[in-house]
Amino acid sequence: MDNILYERPKLDESTDPVPEYTEITQYEHMLILAKIRHLQKTTPIEDEQREQILAYCNKNLETFKNWAIQSQTLLIRSLIEIKNVKKLERALLQMQQLVNDYNT
Repeated sequence: MDNILYERPKLDESTDPVPEYTEITQYEHMLILAKIRHLQKTTPIEDEQREQILAYCNKNLETFKNWAIQSQTLLIRSLIEIKNVKKLERALLQMQQLVNDYNT
């Protein structure tokens, strides 16, 4: 069993070619955030929903252009990852950085 925690999912490129994505607009970033908030409000947060929200957060963080969108996405991701023991330290560091950025 592989216990390595990767930043992004590792794909086997020999069988699954990596698709090319186009850059998304700021409006689409906001729609992704709205989708995340909708999922949080309407469904109980279980493992499946956490993974779905994290996928949306990761997509939003790939090509961010607006600091408000980035900070909100990082906050949501931190609140989801804090429940995972392997990701706890990163989540706390992200929250601390957000607080520091907000206070300066």
